[in-house]
Amino acid sequence: MSELATALPWQDGLAIVASDGAVYALDASGRRLWEALRAGWGVSDLVSACVAEGGLAAHVARRQIKRALASWREIGLLEPPHALGPGMLEPVHVLARQPAREPALDGVYLVGDRPVRVRCDDAALADLIEAACGPFRVDDGAAATCVDVVERDGWFGVHAEDVLLAKAPMPTTSLAGARHRCLTALLEAARFGRRWLGILHASAVAERGGCVLFPGESGAGKSTIAAALVATGARFVTDDYAPLEAGSLRIWPVPYAPSVKRGSWGLLGRYHPALQRAPIHKHRGLQLRYLELDGCCRMPLDEGLPVRALVFLRREDAGEPELRPIDANQALTRLCHAASMLDRRPEMLAETLHWIQSIPTYELSYRELEPALGPVRSLLRES
Repeated sequence: MSELATALPWQDGLAIVASDGAVYALDASGRRLWEALRAGWGVSDLVSACVAEGGLAAHVARRQIKRALASWREIGLLEPPHALGPGMLEPVHVLARQPAREPALDGVYLVGDRPVRVRCDDAALADLIEAACGPFRVDDGAAATCVDVVERDGWFGVHAEDVLLAKAPMPTTSLAGARHRCLTALLEAARFGRRWLGILHASAVAERGGCVLFPGESGAGKSTIAAALVATGARFVTDDYAPLEAGSLRIWPVPYAPSVKRGSWGLLGRYHPALQRAPIHKHRGLQLRYLELDGCCRMPLDEGLPVRALVFLRREDAGEPELRPIDANQALTRLCHAASMLDRRPEMLAETLHWIQSIPTYELSYRELEPALGPVRSLLRES
């Protein structure tokens, strides 16, 4: 088994942190198999136990065990994977900026506790960063730190001061990854000194001192429902980047402008007419418009918020909206599938697991946007 994998108790099973940083949830049966393997059991021992205790036929038990082991080996739970995974970079030198070259973007933004300077060599990436952060640009030459996106020899590097955070192909061929890592670095630099359990891939809105989070993959509808709720009285907390603070278990506001995909422009037209006149940007092969919100619609940057509920969205072709409770194991699985950036260190992940178990978690299935807002408003107004 991989010595790089870490196991933490989770419900009746285990949460396993694989060698590439991915998190997997094992149920009670998976936990028994994992612990037997750790104790040195072989396949024959496992088959005999399944026959004696579970009443399975030997050939059925052997097939199921081999299938489970093959799947675990494929994702790196039994042996270290050969390829580097997300967040596991080969050691490289920080890419130095060429002194004679002017960056496409050089601006200072206040999106947290302190202003941060962002410099970017790639024009297309610079356009996306400015679209998300432009309203929070400040004329402050004394920024506390600098986030740089530097091009060199067919690669780009995102780094803050002397720490290289990401290295990938040129932004023009990998805009999605470059934008994501740059905005994450800007957020981390702006909230310097705070400890995060993770930066969740989620939108959030707030009322009465608490917020509801909508985690989900790209295209799940989280930005759309959040924007509609803001138009009907809630306050905007964040879109896509929801930092969960260790200790306080609060979400801190991130004022990046919500990005709305083409399919939602019509849905949000009645709530935000100005969206139809916003410039169109291309990202991941999609057309986006960024929604600028008035300051009165946003939560102040100096106030973290407790989470009242996690709500995972699912669009249906028919039927009325249904807000259905889900268990913590489902919530963890969906949170990981949403590509949230969790701190995988055991002590930090243990706190995250405890947090997930401590708050209500739901799936909201809906067909029409307007009727779906009511159940979320009810959650927001619960004390």
